Amino acid sequence: MTESEQAPGSHEANEKTDKQLKQLGFDPGIPIFEMGGEINLEEVQRATFESTYSRPAVVPFIYRGSQNSGIENWALPMLVELVQAVYTPFTIRSTETPVGCWERPSWYLRGFLSKSAFDPYPETLRMHAYLDVNPDEGGIETGILQLVRNPSGADPQTRLVFGQLGPGEVV
Repeated sequence: MTESEQAPGSHEANEKTDKQLKQLGFDPGIPIFEMGGEINLEEVQRATFESTYSRPAVVPFIYRGSQNSGIENWALPMLVELVQAVYTPFTIRSTETPVGCWERPSWYLRGFLSKSAFDPYPETLRMHAYLDVNPDEGGIETGILQLVRNPSGADPQTRLVFGQLGPGEVV
C-alpha cells in the first residue's frame, strides 16, 4: 500500500482503505502493517492448493523493520485458509462514478501464523493479508498484514491504525 492509504498526518488508515479492509474481516482494534512485495502469486497458489497437514505450504511473509527504528525483521509464515479475489473499481476522475474494474484483482488472504496453527495450545494467531497487485503486470506490489491473537471487540466504527513497532506489538 502507498502512503496515500494513511490519513494525512496520522497513523490511521484513510477512510477508503479502512472501509475496504474491515469489510474483508480485518479487526478494527488491532494494528495493521505495511508489507513489501516480497511474495508472488505462485507462492499464494502453492499455499492454497498444495498444503497438507504433514507438509504445510505457507505464504512466506516478511515484515522488514527499518534500520532507523531499531525494529527487527519478522518472518511470518501464513498457513492459508481462504483466498478471495478483490476487483477494484477505477474512475477517470475521482469525482466520477467508476467506469469498470482493473483487469487484475487484488487479493485477500485469511489464515494462521503457521506454527500456531499446529500447536496443541488453544491460542492461535489469525492473520489477514490484503495484497495489492500491479494492474498492468499482475505482480504483487505491496500489502497490508494484520495478526490477531484475540479479537479486540472494538467498536466497528473505530478506524484501523498502522502499527509502529512491528508485529511484536501484537505477538
